[in-house]
Amino acid sequence: MQNDDSSRPNESTTNTDLSQQSRRAFLRRTTTAAVGLGMFSGFADHARADALPPPTVSTRDYYEKRYPGPGAPRTITLADGYTETDYDTIHDIPGLDAPCDEVAIIVHGWQNDEKKANEKFATAVQELSQQTYSGRYVGYSWDADIGKSWEWDGPREVANRNGTHLAQFLVDLRNACMNSRLHLLGHSLGARVVLSALNVLNGRDDWLDWYKLHSVHLFGAAVDNETPAVAPYDSAIRGETGRTFNFHSTEDDVLSRYYWGVEYDQALGEDGVESGKTPPENYTDIDVTGPVGDEHSGYLTNISDRISNKMQWG
Repeated sequence: MQNDDSSRPNESTTNTDLSQQSRRAFLRRTTTAAVGLGMFSGFADHARADALPPPTVSTRDYYEKRYPGPGAPRTITLADGYTETDYDTIHDIPGLDAPCDEVAIIVHGWQNDEKKANEKFATAVQELSQQTYSGRYVGYSWDADIGKSWEWDGPREVANRNGTHLAQFLVDLRNACMNSRLHLLGHSLGARVVLSALNVLNGRDDWLDWYKLHSVHLFGAAVDNETPAVAPYDSAIRGETGRTFNFHSTEDDVLSRYYWGVEYDQALGEDGVESGKTPPENYTDIDVTGPVGDEHSGYLTNISDRISNKMQWG
């Protein structure tokens, strides 16, 4: 597919929905290598009308639910024509289509379709740009809305499987921009995409020892609270990130009320790492209960200053 050279996200335009714009398929492949509606879904309830999404890496429509036959369980399958390392790009991606720069890659959470994902990316850019971070942004859009609106298992599996796609993009970006700082930000179920990608990178021969991500930021993370302290994720955090920060709120109503109901475990985004577990030395839990409170969708709008500050560590 051809790259879309229409208005860039920093240009004057009123179109905030990129779902109808053309994509460029970026096919660099490697031979190695019952919850309520809208829960786990957003950075904020809505973005400002004039906020625009950044360039985007997308795996939209890469996965589908299939029904093998009567009585057989539904399966999540890669759609025909895609591999586990493919991804599309929308607009010019720093390092791949545009000059290298410091880049923050933003991964949205559960039940966001393409339009809602773009709104979340726009909110992230809007909030972080008012702080000390001055680099570029890239959104990572994935099939977080696969299946029925109340289904959890399908999106959770797609989140895990998107680790290979996101990892391939990070390898390509790092190879193109050897000296640029790269940051990963994952909200809610997007934290699972981020951690899966770190695990994939940790096993790839073409992600060299010094190819670390400068920082990783999880907020409202919808993953089990022992995850950063157990294999294989502890090794991935230790080896592939400079620093990893987990912003959590003990009053996050979505995580405290609903995560246990679908996972029978406590969420990392509620209380941080499970008591008695020891995460890697470069991992830090940050309690943001005060500014975030019970707003699962309000992390970036309430703590963008803290996230931006931690992005500049070292």
